[in-house]
Amino acid sequence: MTIGLRSRLRPTSTNMCAPKLEERRCTGSGLQGCSNLSMTIIERPKNVSIAKAIAILKAGGIIAFPTDTVYGIAAMPFNKKAIRKLYAIKKREKKKPIALLISSKKFAEKFAVSIPLKAKKLMTKYWPGPLTLIFKKRRSIPDFLTSNLPTIGIRMPDNKIALKLIRKAGGALAVTSANRSGNKPATSAKDLKGLKGIDIIIDGGRCRIGIPSSVVYVKDDKLQVLRKGAIRLEKA
Repeated sequence: MTIGLRSRLRPTSTNMCAPKLEERRCTGSGLQGCSNLSMTIIERPKNVSIAKAIAILKAGGIIAFPTDTVYGIAAMPFNKKAIRKLYAIKKREKKKPIALLISSKKFAEKFAVSIPLKAKKLMTKYWPGPLTLIFKKRRSIPDFLTSNLPTIGIRMPDNKIALKLIRKAGGALAVTSANRSGNKPATSAKDLKGLKGIDIIIDGGRCRIGIPSSVVYVKDDKLQVLRKGAIRLEKA
């Protein structure tokens, strides 16, 4: 079995969505500068913008930001009320779990019971990149995040803005694509118009891949493709 990227860009690059030049709507520092806004757009991912986003996350809010694939909406993974907001914003069915985006490969071991050898090889080749791996979850992972399933989806995105946000949030965020369920995922901040309930948007320009990640379930060193995406699997 061989695996290849559907995008012409190499999966190991660290290109991020191209930032714009100005910041608007959100003033002041921390969460207070955004407290009177139902939706805030940050044109450029400056350090102060990142700090505001982290403050919002820690207060139980929802942020949107670019990844290498599509824009995502995120919450702190162990905050039950915040996870409920994610479902409400996206109008996502409760039976569908939320994946984790991590800032370093080492965090996969904190959330997965074990990492099979084939999964490690995929992580080495495609992380950071557009591949979500499904593992049997540890008991520390709350059921409200995984819809009571015994598994958890984990990905390390290839985007500097996303990785910085995730790292400053503690190394992991609960993230789902920024769109209503059944609609096309957002690939730029302007695509988020009409998606109500987001507290702050980090506008990093258009995402370079533009299609969702591939999802692969790894069990007993066997691979099962659950969703075709930016990476395709073909028989050797």
